Amino acid sequence: MIPLRDNIPSQSTPIVNYLILASCTLVFLAQLSQREQKGTLFERYGMIPVRVFHPDKPVNVPDVRPVQTPFGIALEQFVRPAAESSVPPWLTLLTCTFLHGGWMHFLGNMWFLYIFGDNVEDRFGHLGYLLFYLGCGVAASAAHLVVNANNTTPTIAVRTT
Repeated sequence: MIPLRDNIPSQSTPIVNYLILASCTLVFLAQLSQREQKGTLFERYGMIPVRVFHPDKPVNVPDVRPVQTPFGIALEQFVRPAAESSVPPWLTLLTCTFLHGGWMHFLGNMWFLYIFGDNVEDRFGHLGYLLFYLGCGVAASAAHLVVNANNTTPTIAVRTT
């Protein structure tokens, strides 16, 4: 069941919710524009748990490449050096919450944020909602970090509002 709308009207304009929607959209468009440079934004702004715990060590990330086989083209798995982080590794606990893994991930998150975010902002106020949204994103990233401390795969947004 996919919600189409809610029946609780907002009492004020959800400015922060609109700004979050716009920010996520701009970041996603940037991701799409760098599709040829595979993984660049994910590796520069996604949270790589090993990098957070060991910021001075080089990190290798898993990847795939097409290879020709007698039966056609197959994907071969390999590891390669990750792109340098563009922000301090601890800050990626926040920046990764604005990255999305594809169209369905992005559209699903933005749809739920659009439908329900205005009511949360109404209840918490503009600043309270912003702090709640960012705090929940960092808390989710921190939980992932603790459970996957040795992981080298970049972490991106995994929640809906």
